[in-house]
Amino acid sequence: MKLPNFLKLLSAAAFANSAPVFLTAKQVCGRLTISEPTLRRYSATLPTFPKPVWIGPRRKVYKLADVEAYQNGACSPSNG
Repeated sequence: MKLPNFLKLLSAAAFANSAPVFLTAKQVCGRLTISEPTLRRYSATLPTFPKPVWIGPRRKVYKLADVEAYQNGACSPSNG
């Protein structure tokens, strides 16, 4: 069942002010179809690639919004 346009806008607005959603390195690799070493290399060398957020001394995650923006604006590393 398709949602009417006004409901799509309402649901998007409801999530706009919510807390950011985070992805693990493994989840980002799955979305971008890259390996974890490539993820680390892109994070370190490509200026437009999403940067990790440290949530502990040994744990880093990536913001879903940053990953989606990268996917929409620069789908291949050569564009960075």
